[in-house]
Amino acid sequence: MIVAMLLLVVPAFAATITVNVGPGLVFSPSSVSITTGDTVQWHFNEFGHTTTSNATSGTDAWNSGVVASGGNFTHTFSNTGDFPYYCAVHSSASGSAMNGTVHVAAPLPPPPPAAVVPALNGTLLVVLAGILMVIGVFVITRRG
Repeated sequence: MIVAMLLLVVPAFAATITVNVGPGLVFSPSSVSITTGDTVQWHFNEFGHTTTSNATSGTDAWNSGVVASGGNFTHTFSNTGDFPYYCAVHSSASGSAMNGTVHVAAPLPPPPPAAVVPALNGTLLVVLAGILMVIGVFVITRRG
């Protein structure tokens, strides 16, 4: 019973996926798949790039601005769908020079709680041991 209660209070952990920005005109990987509540972290390997969503408003719109080399920008996704993005310095929402997509799916439902097996108490063990002894004696006397 206690094990089952402990299983019910264990929270699901959100993931963080890293996308490298540069070197060059590239997001790597350019397409990532996550679930709602997960975070994408863009790591900037050189100066002079942004990560900017095609959407200009809403909870899943973002714009990092130009980030310094070695810097990071993160965005946590709260909705399902496909969220295209681009580098505002080198491309555009309709461009293809430096673009990517975040695919966000609903999380899988949690597995059912594990079955709780009652612990064997001392009395039951003694009874089982006695039964096994009787069977053993019976088998030995039948062979002898």
